[in-house]
Amino acid sequence: MTLLAKPTEFLTDHTRKTLAVLRSMNCGRSIHRQVGGPHIHESIAIALAMHDVGKAAEGFQEYIRSRQPSSHQTAIAQSQSRGSRPKRWGYRHEILSAGVLMSLDFGNRLEMERDAALSILSHHKDLDLLWQKYSTCPKGNAGYQDYVLRSEELRPNLHQVSDMIRRIAESLKDDFPIASDVLKTIPDDPDHIINTMTDQDDPFSRYVVWFRELDEGDREYETVRRRGLLLKGVVTSCDHLASGGIEGVRYLSDHSTFSRYPPNGSQSWASALEGSGILIAPTGSGKTEAALLWAQRNLHPCRRIIYMLPTTASINWMYIRLRDQFSNGDVADYDLVSMLHHKSLFFLY
Repeated sequence: MTLLAKPTEFLTDHTRKTLAVLRSMNCGRSIHRQVGGPHIHESIAIALAMHDVGKAAEGFQEYIRSRQPSSHQTAIAQSQSRGSRPKRWGYRHEILSAGVLMSLDFGNRLEMERDAALSILSHHKDLDLLWQKYSTCPKGNAGYQDYVLRSEELRPNLHQVSDMIRRIAESLKDDFPIASDVLKTIPDDPDHIINTMTDQDDPFSRYVVWFRELDEGDREYETVRRRGLLLKGVVTSCDHLASGGIEGVRYLSDHSTFSRYPPNGSQSWASALEGSGILIAPTGSGKTEAALLWAQRNLHPCRRIIYMLPTTASINWMYIRLRDQFSNGDVADYDLVSMLHHKSLFFLY
């Protein structure tokens, strides 16, 4: 039976969509390298390829199939007769995903392995929460015993997982050659994968303990923390966008209109400024136009803007203005601009 990631989506399809979103972020590689090092996108590609393989566990597959549209009414009828909803699986798939990751051969790329593993572990829940509720340390505790039992649920589907990862690896060889080579090393023997997950080590002992023992006063801690924030942000964004049916990040075109009027003095200054700056000017003097002209000057390599304002009313107004301006009134391009605040859904709908 083909493995599912969601009630209406196969695991392979969802994984490929997350990688398509990462490819659309290619223009950001040079910026991301400044924080995460030269191979940051290779680590992210590995993390995305492996992030949901823990969902291949039989218990998760049974739960997700019970939520499929074709069986949904049956599930509702059953739950009503029992007085309860379909029983959840009760474990974190990302822990098993990180466990399967341990079976890959990273060679001497320890930093890349840790980056991929921690990205997988943290792409839904905070690492501290996972540590408190699911830690497998010390070996032999209740968390470890549960992890071993859940790992066994993967066994019937590991041939499918290995085949999926090798096919994905082949598709990555041009854009992410290091990730492709690492992913191709996934064993085809379920026993080998399970033994690697449980007998030799476990995800918490191998990755989380190292992270938790970093000294906050060390330079390494700050480097790892900054890189970790970037990794979690990109992996989670790719996952969420793919889940929302979006397979690529949108960018403003070279022909986008940033200002409709001849610039005044402060706007001319902003339009020529490269790098950071502060503009203080009275209300009505054109600070918004100045900000957009500054953004136009500083967009490269990625043509994207985050525009922050202090009130929901001002955000709503600016959203409409920029949506209409950058789309030139074409509804098909409204999604060039999006909005985020706690009442955004209420405003939009």
